Amino acid sequence: MAAKALKKGKRFDIRADRERCKACYICIQNCPKEVFEKEEGFNAKGYQPVRVARAESCIGCRSCTIVCPDVVFELYEIQEPA
Repeated sequence: MAAKALKKGKRFDIRADRERCKACYICIQNCPKEVFEKEEGFNAKGYQPVRVARAESCIGCRSCTIVCPDVVFELYEIQEPA
């Protein structure tokens, strides 16, 4: 709960590198906001990668970046203009 309070009002840009993804889906299982889902197609290695389906729901908890064994994700805080 403390993490939510600290990040309230902040927005995040989450990106997934579909070619690095090996379809373990640990990110889908660990994302508290269900930001990810399986893609329809396959990547060059024949895996069905994840895609960012609900980027606006991302709270910046970094669960995906922590649990992903293939370093698929990049997460950035969107800086609001002053």
